[in-house]
Amino acid sequence: MKIFLQTFLKSIVCHHLFFCLFWLLSFTFLSPLCAEDVEIKLVKIKGEVKVRIPPSKEWSTGEEGMLLKKGTSIKTGLNSEATILWAEENIQKIYPLTIVTIKNAEYSPQTGDENSLTLIEKGKLYAKAKKLRTPESTYIVETPLATAGVRGSELFCEIIEENKVNFSIIEGQFNIIAEGGERIIEEKFQISIEKGIELPEPQPIPEETLQMLRKETEEIKQSVYLIEREEKKDAKDEKEEIKKIEKTKNKEALEKDLPKKEALETEIIEKVIEKKAQEEIEKNILYEHELKPGTGGINIEIK
Repeated sequence: MKIFLQTFLKSIVCHHLFFCLFWLLSFTFLSPLCAEDVEIKLVKIKGEVKVRIPPSKEWSTGEEGMLLKKGTSIKTGLNSEATILWAEENIQKIYPLTIVTIKNAEYSPQTGDENSLTLIEKGKLYAKAKKLRTPESTYIVETPLATAGVRGSELFCEIIEENKVNFSIIEGQFNIIAEGGERIIEEKFQISIEKGIELPEPQPIPEETLQMLRKETEEIKQSVYLIEREEKKDAKDEKEEIKKIEKTKNKEALEKDLPKKEALETEIIEKVIEKKAQEEIEKNILYEHELKPGTGGINIEIK
C-alpha cells in the first residue's frame, strides 16, 4: 500500500511538472507569433462623419488624419462620406448613411499573415484589398446576410434593404458565403442576395455601369494616393526644416562662443610669450656673469 501511494504521488507531481513546462514553453515560443494591431487612418471625410473608438462607447466627430484601431465603428450622415486606409494599400470608402465596424485589422511580423474584417451594418461600401502575400491571410467584408472573402480585389457592397444585399466585383474575384449557399464571383460580375433564398447565378455588370464604377474606383484611389504623397512630402520637408534649424542653432552657438574662444587663445599666447621672454632674460643674465679669480669665491657682475 505504501509503495502504491508513493508511486501515485510521484505520477501526480510529474503530471503537474509536465503541464507547467508545457505552458511555459508555449508562452515563450508562441507568444512572439501573436499578431499586432494595424494602424488605420481616416484619410478623407466629407460632411458629417462620426467615429466610436474602443473602449469608448460614445460617438465623436471624425477628423482627417485621425488614427483608428480595430473595433472602431464609423457612421456617415446624409451627403457624407469617409475614406480609410491601412497596410498602405487597403482602401475603403464609406458612402452616405452607412455604418461599418472594423472588427479586425492585424498583421503578424513572424509569418507575414494579414487579417482584416469589416462589418457593414447598413449602407454602401467600396473596398480595395491589397494582394495577400500568404495563404493564411484574409480580407473579409461581412454583412448581416452574407460574407465575402477577398484576395486582391475591388468590390462594391450595398445593403439595399433589411433582407437584400448586392455585391459587384470590379477586379479580381471573391468568395460569397450566405445562408443559401456559397459561390465564387469573378471580375465584372454582380450578385444580389436575399434572405431565405438560394444563391442565384452571378450576372454580368452592364458595360455602362462597369465603366462608371471603374471611373469611380480610380478617383477614390488617386485621391487617397495623392493625400499620402502630400503627407510624405510634408513629413520630408519638415525633417529638412528641422535639420536647417539645428544647423543654424549650432552655427549661432559657435559664433556666440567664438569671442570667448578667441580671448582664451589670446590669453594663452600672451602667457607663452611672457614665459619665453622671461626665459630669454634669465639666459642673458647667465651669459653676462663673470667669474672673478682670487676673491675666494665667485663674483657675479651684471653689466
